[in-house]
Amino acid sequence: MEKYKKTSLSDNQKYPSFCDLAAKNDEVFENFRKNSVYSAIVESVRYKLGKKYLKIINSQTPELVNWFDKFRENDRYGSPYIYDYGKYGRFSPTTLRYIKVLSDLIIIFGDLKNMKIVEIGGGYGGQCKIISDFFNINSYSIVDLKPSLDLSKKYLDKLRVKNVSFLTSDDLLNKEKKYDLVISNYAFSECLRPIQNFYFEKVIRNSERGYIIWNFINEKTGFDLYTIEEFSEKIKNARVIVAKPHSFSATRILFWDDNKKLFCFSLCYLARIENAIINFFPIIYMNLVIFLKQNFPRLYYALKKIKKKILEN
Repeated sequence: MEKYKKTSLSDNQKYPSFCDLAAKNDEVFENFRKNSVYSAIVESVRYKLGKKYLKIINSQTPELVNWFDKFRENDRYGSPYIYDYGKYGRFSPTTLRYIKVLSDLIIIFGDLKNMKIVEIGGGYGGQCKIISDFFNINSYSIVDLKPSLDLSKKYLDKLRVKNVSFLTSDDLLNKEKKYDLVISNYAFSECLRPIQNFYFEKVIRNSERGYIIWNFINEKTGFDLYTIEEFSEKIKNARVIVAKPHSFSATRILFWDDNKKLFCFSLCYLARIENAIINFFPIIYMNLVIFLKQNFPRLYYALKKIKKKILEN
């Protein structure tokens, strides 16, 4: 891997150097999430987008609200910008994004208990922290540049997050490991094509499931990167959906599950929508149920059977 001088859009001189400094210097670490060099890459979510994440979390997985005090620990270090979100308390918008990703993972894959998870481009370890809070996972591996890994290790050690390993590309050369789930929040989509191919061979093709948030990178930048359309063809049963909410209209989510047929995701998502309607519009829901039962009894009972199978799974 040494022959690739640049691995991704964030692999510039400033970002890795700052990560290295924050990992080694406690004074810098104390405020690293507010630093302009760092926040341009990782801590870039703003207040209004955080509100949109909250709305989706509530509609998809309202049970996660009960864990907000635990999740709030993610804002304990690094002095991030924190905002008041009313009855939900104070959060950094980036932490809300990590919770929203957890919500998506629950919707798509269900229970992550005992899974071996790998994340490509782990930032300071925030996503690892949030997932590890909610699920008792088997292991969590973060693949990144060495300076970034040093920073995330320092951060996660302070929060006492267990079962985490930190891997450089060189470490992957000497390991052939199977994973239950690979995650990447934008980072993989910003890697240069040779690095994307490397991660595909060493990580992605060895993962039964995957969830990748994909940034749109304009071809005019001159960087050689896969488009999401190109890359999705390399993965069996891959599905692409529009990311919501999105800071940019072309943001997509690529996901797959070797153990689950594609239509299962749609059914599970419909079940979550039903729960959201029950919670927020109970009268409308009851009238709809009565209408279906009286006018379309066969459809009503067919949907009831499908719902039962979803709950059983």
